[in-house]
Amino acid sequence: LNYISGSFKSYLLKDFDAGENEVASALGDKIVKSVLIDYQALVHPSHFMVFIGPTGTGKTTTLAKVAHLYASEGKKVAIITLDSYRVGAYEQVKAFGDALGIPVDLARAEDELIRACEKYSWYDLILVDTMGLSHKDVELNLRLKGLTAQLDKRNTSYVLNISPSMKEEDLVEHYMRYREFNPNGLIVTKLDETETIGNVLSFSYTSKLPLLFFTDGQRVPEDLQKASTSLILENLKGFGFDMKSARAQVTPRSF
Repeated sequence: LNYISGSFKSYLLKDFDAGENEVASALGDKIVKSVLIDYQALVHPSHFMVFIGPTGTGKTTTLAKVAHLYASEGKKVAIITLDSYRVGAYEQVKAFGDALGIPVDLARAEDELIRACEKYSWYDLILVDTMGLSHKDVELNLRLKGLTAQLDKRNTSYVLNISPSMKEEDLVEHYMRYREFNPNGLIVTKLDETETIGNVLSFSYTSKLPLLFFTDGQRVPEDLQKASTSLILENLKGFGFDMKSARAQVTPRSF
């Protein structure tokens, strides 16, 4: 439990009673039962899914992966980016869109966003890319609030992108920065750059934000996985199991 902390660690250890050879199994079972995963949102995403989070968490790359995932499931998907501040931001997401066959629009002002929303109103899913926010940049924060206020609040979700390499106190700090957007879930990026996700589970438990997706590399669209209990156990240090062996045991052999 070295990477699990705070109230989540206290919860796991409360009334815990297991034999020496059953500790990992018992703790793993308790973690699985308490982890928050929004399966309903995964299957039926809101019409607008807004990607928020600090610079450096790979929001744009992750958005492209999610766009491809839902497009491959038969949904009509479009992308709108609000990031006209970072150099090359639009060109990056446009390149992804062109490669994946998904339309991309840039909205620099409220009227442009309204027109883009009307243009794709009949689409199943519109993914919205945003600029990274700094607590020092009040003007940029207000700009993003003004733009997102144009979206249909009844059918808009905000997903907070975080990296498991962050300390839990850093995760809380980023959450406080975006709290006014009322995020609905978490996307955990760069899973391949860390040893465990204990801090992410602690943060999810404390913030009551469910897990949605994990990314584990830079490849688009391959390196994306929907949140699941098996994936979580696989990435918890000391609780992992060999997924390849498990899959091999249930894969029919050819003779």
